[in-house]
Amino acid sequence: MPHIEIQPFSLPQPCAALASLEDLLCDAVNNGASLGFRAPLPRARATEFWKEHLRPPIAERTLWVACHGAQVVGAVTLDRCQRENARHRGELQKLMVLHAFRGQGVASALVRQVEGAARAEGLLLLVLGAEANTPAGALYRKLGWTWSGQFPVYARGAQGHLHATDCFHKQLQPQDAP
Repeated sequence: MPHIEIQPFSLPQPCAALASLEDLLCDAVNNGASLGFRAPLPRARATEFWKEHLRPPIAERTLWVACHGAQVVGAVTLDRCQRENARHRGELQKLMVLHAFRGQGVASALVRQVEGAARAEGLLLLVLGAEANTPAGALYRKLGWTWSGQFPVYARGAQGHLHATDCFHKQLQPQDAP
């Protein structure tokens, strides 16, 4: 794996960091990642997404970025459930890695970062959805996530075709558990 530093992203950050996030999102979607957008993703839509996603207050959401030097090469979000009866769980969202950096351990490192942070906060359950029959499912299984089921015709992928979505979960042990 290339030298990657993972850090939480918060505003204000230099404009270059926001531009790097926009590049990342466009690259991911335009190379087939199912992140809620259709390809080709216009730069203006990526800008709009990140401004909304990072708008304060975001106490329930943390974005981690993987940086190779000054370049953002990956990102993932932990969204904590705010409902009174569900504050013990969170959702892993928008895991993306630059096409040129895929297959080099960046995604695994980002997922482990979320898991560690969630565990340290006392969260007991993480959930996520991923396009069915893609490398994402294999990654989550390799990292110890449990396949929970599948929704048919759940979303349109980057190319506009309807696809099923696999649901995964991971139970976390509290950090101080033996």
